[in-house]
Amino acid sequence: MQHKTNICMIGGSGVGKSTVLKYVLAEIARVDPYRARTDGARAGEDRYVCPDMLDDLMRLNRELDGGEAKVTLSSTRGDMKPCKIGGKECEQWVQIYTNATFFTVRKDRQVLLHHGIDLQAPNRKVELFAPVFSAILRSMDARGAIRFLHGAKTVFLLLNPLTVPVARIRPESVGGASGWSTDDWVDLQFQRSNLLGEFTGLDAAAVAKKRAKMVERVDQLPYEVAAWQELIALSATEPEVCGFVECLGWTHFEYKYLGCTEADVERTAKAAGADILKAAAAAGLDECVRGCFR
Repeated sequence: MQHKTNICMIGGSGVGKSTVLKYVLAEIARVDPYRARTDGARAGEDRYVCPDMLDDLMRLNRELDGGEAKVTLSSTRGDMKPCKIGGKECEQWVQIYTNATFFTVRKDRQVLLHHGIDLQAPNRKVELFAPVFSAILRSMDARGAIRFLHGAKTVFLLLNPLTVPVARIRPESVGGASGWSTDDWVDLQFQRSNLLGEFTGLDAAAVAKKRAKMVERVDQLPYEVAAWQELIALSATEPEVCGFVECLGWTHFEYKYLGCTEADVERTAKAAGADILKAAAAAGLDECVRGCFR
């Protein structure tokens, strides 16, 4: 009988994943990766590892596992899709060792450490890029190599601001689906950054450059949408492995929590939690999800 649940929140940048995790999810075990960015850690980022240290960690894990990864997945071999960045295809890969999984998210590398994860916890919050998670769950070898996936069901919660289910959207047209344009997706990021004070002291050219980066992020959204659709298909064929909950018409965006009173934040969080549980009930997954929320 299924007795453990991994919750993974997914959605476009700025939809409110981190705020839901902060204000709505219960204090459950965390499974979070460390990010190695070439431009260094971001403000407030507590899960960062410098690129050189990541290289050392990979060498150490390779030695511990006898000289090679237990499982390797790669877009060049067809295990996962390459990400298009700036119109060019960027190779994506995953290397799984006994104690850690290394992978790429767009161009950045990340590492998820396994050894400290509470394998007995009934509920866990897992933060893992959807295309990477999809590639892992679709591979029996990869699934078997990661211990926290054993005996657990992974439930994906998609925060979708559109009113059209993602299964009915062509990935390449997501920027114009259901009345949403690329600018609408960018606005979620722009308003968040503005309220966080990231534009303070910048001239118009610098702000425009930051917005261009946000547009690039939206341009990569089809890559994520394709992974969401893979997860929907997997939840239909192997419901014991994963489930999929889609919160259509999602409006509890991250920027709505910023610059607000504590009472306003509480109201927004309460409404967000109610909408998620309603969507989970509609998907027949409320039993799995309910124990993960406050």
